[in-house]
Amino acid sequence: MEGKKVDDAENLKPVEPGSDELCERLRGWDKKICPGSQISCWEDETKRGYELGSLAAFAKRRSDGKLGFLTNQHVAMAEGKKLYHPIPQGLHLGTTTKTIEYLRDEEYYGPDINKPNAMFA
Repeated sequence: MEGKKVDDAENLKPVEPGSDELCERLRGWDKKICPGSQISCWEDETKRGYELGSLAAFAKRRSDGKLGFLTNQHVAMAEGKKLYHPIPQGLHLGTTTKTIEYLRDEEYYGPDINKPNAMFA
């Protein structure tokens, strides 16, 4: 693949937001949610401000097998935050039960992850 510099902005084609069925479904025009679906929470309910993000993956809790999902911290923010699809006036999906601010890669992948050529071992 080869890229090139575009000298003239007139040569660029605009991308229409929500121009295909998948975009519309992920933004909430569907009765089902899936990884990539838009989710949100109130940032400041008194000012009607909210955060948007994406559902990353579904996951089962090891301790009791309860189904939940993963998302980024800017969406879930803190324990007790209510999460919605696609916006806070939409479907209430659940409430944040746990947040992890930072997880070292060694904790997730094991002690050898930072060794040279660890990806190819």
